[in-house]
Amino acid sequence: MPAPEIPNLLNSLRSARGGRGRGRGRGGHASSAVTHDATIQGTDTDASVSRLSAVDLGYLYDPYAQYFVQSGDGPVARRLPIINRGTYTRTISLDILIESFLDGDQDSEQGAGPKQVVSLGAGTDTRPFRLFFSESRPGLVYHELDFEVVTSKKLRTVQATPKLRNILKDATQLTEHSWSAKPTGCEYYCHGQDLRGFSQSKTPKEEDGTETTTKEKPEIFLPGLRTDIPTLLLSECCLCYLAATEASDVINFFSSRIPNLGTIVYEPIRPDDAFGKMMVSNLAARRIQMPTLQMYQTPEDQRARMSKAGFEKVYHMTIEDIWQNWVSADEKRRVDSLEGLDEVEEWKLLAAHYIVVWASKGDGFEKHQDKNNPRHLISQRDKMAESRDSKSYKYRQEISQMMYVSGETAEPPVETTSIIEDIVRQQVIELLRNCTELASRRGSKSISINDLIFQIRHDQAKVSRLRTFLSWKDVRKNVKDSDDKGADADIAAGDDPVAAGDNTTDEAAKKNKKAKVGLPWEPSSYYNVEVPEREDEEDEEEEEMNYITLQRLRKADERTKAMTKEEYVTWSEYRQASFTYRKGKRFREWAGFGIVTDSKPSDDIVDILGFLTFEMVQTLTEMALKVKEQEDLVRAQNGGDNVGNAKKRKHEGALFDFPSEGKTPIEPRHVQEGSRRLQQRPKKSRAMLNGTRIAQHTPLNIF
Repeated sequence: MPAPEIPNLLNSLRSARGGRGRGRGRGGHASSAVTHDATIQGTDTDASVSRLSAVDLGYLYDPYAQYFVQSGDGPVARRLPIINRGTYTRTISLDILIESFLDGDQDSEQGAGPKQVVSLGAGTDTRPFRLFFSESRPGLVYHELDFEVVTSKKLRTVQATPKLRNILKDATQLTEHSWSAKPTGCEYYCHGQDLRGFSQSKTPKEEDGTETTTKEKPEIFLPGLRTDIPTLLLSECCLCYLAATEASDVINFFSSRIPNLGTIVYEPIRPDDAFGKMMVSNLAARRIQMPTLQMYQTPEDQRARMSKAGFEKVYHMTIEDIWQNWVSADEKRRVDSLEGLDEVEEWKLLAAHYIVVWASKGDGFEKHQDKNNPRHLISQRDKMAESRDSKSYKYRQEISQMMYVSGETAEPPVETTSIIEDIVRQQVIELLRNCTELASRRGSKSISINDLIFQIRHDQAKVSRLRTFLSWKDVRKNVKDSDDKGADADIAAGDDPVAAGDNTTDEAAKKNKKAKVGLPWEPSSYYNVEVPEREDEEDEEEEEMNYITLQRLRKADERTKAMTKEEYVTWSEYRQASFTYRKGKRFREWAGFGIVTDSKPSDDIVDILGFLTFEMVQTLTEMALKVKEQEDLVRAQNGGDNVGNAKKRKHEGALFDFPSEGKTPIEPRHVQEGSRRLQQRPKKSRAMLNGTRIAQHTPLNIF
């Protein structure tokens, strides 16, 4: 791979929290050290944006990531697919290891007791919020260490955010450099501590300096730190910013005091090959150095480092190995469906240059027997997947009903509805991003109905259906208002005849007439004066209903003509399925209002998004059914089906004509292929590219 195409690794597999300012500039004076510290601390912004990008696109579930990203400069940047995958893989690998440590051996005294986590260079990490919110870790003691400027800012964020404040309750200042909080049944401490303070200073004993003696610095005091319980020391791309001796001193500080200690270290490796040299060059361009990268260049060096520090059991895996071995096939398919990853070789090369090392002494990771397939970790991964499913997927029933209306009469598996929900959410987020950008161009902070309609302007059939939906919505609203007031009805039904020229009845009738919804690109929208409608205008609008809309109506007719009464009642009921109806609060949180956009959505905008999400599920289901039909046809041509099955398939033309024995539901691969086809660009637009790789992301097709 040519050097210019190698991405900046600092922004790719950076820690969700990033390594925060542990290194000093080589030589120089205090001002250069301060500048270097500020540079390293600034990488936390890049890291938090990368984390939120992965969350927004559905890679990760983290409802707290939004609170640590400043949204004043507009929408949060969307990272490249290779970066999002790296963020995802690193995060889930550390989550699995941490959960494994916290679970331990529940049958043993140590496993069932309290545990402690010490996170170095924590920055804006949201992991403690996720752990404390679950309330499944009674007795957990969690420490975070970072520069004082970083920890103070985190305290202000917690105090200013109700959702965070409700988790870290009673956040108070303990000492000049530490603050604490009281999560339910747990303890939390945040320390403003420069990790270089853990190192021992060496001074010459003789004038020639040939011998040295170690002079201990003042004892480091961390309020709340316990040495009598199993403890996990976490360094997520943090110790790599220290000099090798300083990093060793930090580890020794804890290992010399805590007998039952586990550690997890996530760092880059292999700086001497072509890719590694570009990585070092990218870091140097930002005035960032990683001294331990030169000291521990290979996985073997990292393992020897841990053994030398006194750890009895040491394991390691690269990010590439973790993706291959710890991420299940179904989860890989789900991640692949979020964004297409064309740079597979680049991904492998990138992931091979980052390593996760975990080690223990005493009662740490005692269950890990096989590093490539640790059974406990795999079960832990499955457990976390179940937990994630229960929290992040909110519309399984609605999607299943929408799929039924769209022609999928078999019961879809959970994996299929989950993938569809991920894809639809990604589409909604893209819509909101585009609308926010459009609103900012005209100097507004609020998105409008026209902004949403403008995003689907190329799909005339969908625009026509949306106009019809909004028109009848307006009619229902006006009729309801009239019924509530009752005045117009009383006037119209009064004993006295109404004069022909009475405007009251005319206005009431006009009010309850189907309204014409204007489009933002129509000339009439440029003027304040209302353009009078012609009598034949509605007929012209009906003629504009294009072929696709008529085809959809024909399909609905074919699906219902052979139904029994009970089937038709079910079908009619499922047609009312909605992401938004009486679920406004849930939908706002799911769609990312307050994260993707600061605009507060009106009821009309939520209703439009509800209409569009139904359309998305329907379009995706129909495309997946087409993919499955083609797959079944190929299988039949290859001799996969016998004559009897062929006759049965002939009867399956009408969905409800016969029982669906043998009819298999849509599987995740059909949905993924359908999504890929819907995202295809016409060749003409591809030919306009100059052939080089473009750094910014390609916008999604909104279907």
